[in-house]
Amino acid sequence: MLLAQYKQAVRCADERSVHALLVESQVPSLAAWYGNPVAQPVAEALCTRAQRALQARRFSGGACFPLYLLQLICHFWMGVSTRLDYVHLGVLARTDRDAALLQLCYGQLLISRKLRPAMQCLAQGFSQAVPYLEPAEYFALVRQHECLASLPLTDTPAQPCALQNLLAEAAVIGRLQHGDRGQLRSAHLDTVG
Repeated sequence: MLLAQYKQAVRCADERSVHALLVESQVPSLAAWYGNPVAQPVAEALCTRAQRALQARRFSGGACFPLYLLQLICHFWMGVSTRLDYVHLGVLARTDRDAALLQLCYGQLLISRKLRPAMQCLAQGFSQAVPYLEPAEYFALVRQHECLASLPLTDTPAQPCALQNLLAEAAVIGRLQHGDRGQLRSAHLDTVG
């Protein structure tokens, strides 16, 4: 089944672990899924945590970009407009890797609400991320993005969906679009004829 191919990617979808990657790691994974919905109170608490960590990291001279990205994620789920955050982070991205992480993350947030520019962001992020991906990560992202491309996107935000739900919906739509409706074939030749 197509959904089974994504088990490892879905495991990365645990909100605590991916957000911890942004707080704790100065080089977060490009293959992780950062776009799962977060309840507003959780987003507010994460935003406060990111702000504290940002102050400490600025003082120590560490990489701040992942924490700015976490703030963008929190603002998105708090219902705050993120367009300026996104543009600001585009300017702050010092490396191609940071730019790729921004595009992938923002694309994930957009596709979680089935918003139109999502696939464009994911495609751009993927092309920028290629030199930094391990082979397994590369192929996991290719399969994931190919599957998600089946989703109908609009300019009106849909209800937020987690990666697992998006992949399941996209797999069904993909099968219907390609005519593979999983026809029932009888394995009982001895009784059916």
